[in-house]
Amino acid sequence: MNIKKITKILKDMNLLITAIITTLVLLGKVNIGFTQAVDTFQATMQSFDPKEIAEQRIDFRNKEYQAVFDEFDKKNMIKLINTNRFNYIFVGRTRVGKTTTLKTLINPFYVTQDLNIFSETMSPTLESFSVSYENHAYSLSFIDTPGLFEVAKQGMVARDNGIIIDLIAKCISMEIIKINGIFFVIDLTAGVHIQDVKALEMINEVFESDEGLINILIARSEMFSDIKKENIRKQLLEHPTLGPLITTKIGAERIFFMGSMNKDLYETDNSVIFKSMTESIFKMRKSLYDKLFKPQCEVNLMNLKGNVSFHIIMLKIEIEQMERLIKDDPNRKSNYQPVIDVKRKEIENLMKQFDEKGLRKPHIDL
Repeated sequence: MNIKKITKILKDMNLLITAIITTLVLLGKVNIGFTQAVDTFQATMQSFDPKEIAEQRIDFRNKEYQAVFDEFDKKNMIKLINTNRFNYIFVGRTRVGKTTTLKTLINPFYVTQDLNIFSETMSPTLESFSVSYENHAYSLSFIDTPGLFEVAKQGMVARDNGIIIDLIAKCISMEIIKINGIFFVIDLTAGVHIQDVKALEMINEVFESDEGLINILIARSEMFSDIKKENIRKQLLEHPTLGPLITTKIGAERIFFMGSMNKDLYETDNSVIFKSMTESIFKMRKSLYDKLFKPQCEVNLMNLKGNVSFHIIMLKIEIEQMERLIKDDPNRKSNYQPVIDVKRKEIENLMKQFDEKGLRKPHIDL
């Protein structure tokens, strides 16, 4: 018996023993801590490599058996694909092109519909799809968010900065714990608003941005020339607030452009402009995918629980919710006002931590 077979037998025995111990723990037959039991169970679930299993081959001594195996192996149409899985968040103000960008990533020939001045996305949504590129498979998930500082249709509730809380809750509820990048989508036809900068600073503070997490994506750029794009890139990097947020030590690209098929140009007879627009979209789409396929960082959302900025925002949202309840029914004030006062005091104490440590206070309206 060779070393490889002995190793496999020992590994299988270890799996069996671990599974038995985990079962006994869950049944209460062995008295160890619950956390330790969970760790044991997770270790059991992660103790084999699917790719290794898929590549396993039987060494048949009987040639007849080998022939049967080869015959059915060729008939096996269900094959394992080794997939790289990455998660991203798209944020930005109303109507800047977040959803359109995702649709163009799926279909480069997607044609934008007539512009609606109101946001169609009122709650965070999860969009997932898989793509194949250069003999590699990628599973990409995107959290498409409502516009920050939302303007809603009459009768619909507009969103405020609480979207960040909703965003994190949505990720966790969809079992998305790790984020590989945040794309702040802007439309330069209207310029960069102070609201854009404020929102980006808040996101950076809450997520405690690692190198390469925050990116800027300029939408509706299908007709931009390379010279114009370079000029925009230079201005963003020189911006006193945005520049430091998107500048990396390793020089990785953090500013991207994206566009889509324009319905007006699509219906014209100008083939030269149409070809130029199509070429630009394909080029920008390829550049963005190159970034999505090779993220520079990974942030675990479960580690945000100790984040002071995150805690402050949570308290602020709770206060706003109670104030709305009081507004709906003033008789509730006697019950909720003492709680509000306690939470405001807690926010003040948390803000003092920034002063004591000499840190810049978070950009949160209190």
